[in-house]
Amino acid sequence: MSGIKVRVQFEELRGILAVVPDEPVSTTDHEAAAKAANDCQVKGIAFSAVEMLICAFAQRRSMSIFTTDPDFERYARVLDLKLHSAPNADSEPRLQRSRSGD
Repeated sequence: MSGIKVRVQFEELRGILAVVPDEPVSTTDHEAAAKAANDCQVKGIAFSAVEMLICAFAQRRSMSIFTTDPDFERYARVLDLKLHSAPNADSEPRLQRSRSGD
């Protein structure tokens, strides 16, 4: 939500997401994020700690990541991630699978 510039859109999305229950982040998530960061670093892929935590969190729960950030496509080359890309006006949303091809 941090990239939303129009306050009305921010508040609308905030209301939509309010019904989604919070999921606690555990020590195991942080450890998995550290491993993911190490795996990316070995492959020469730059990352942020927050993005690695998002990847680990989603990966451990078999969740998809919905993002327009191209960094996650790079992470998916190394990590087993499910990514959703934003649709353009002419297409349906598509599910991208990482290296495993499931």
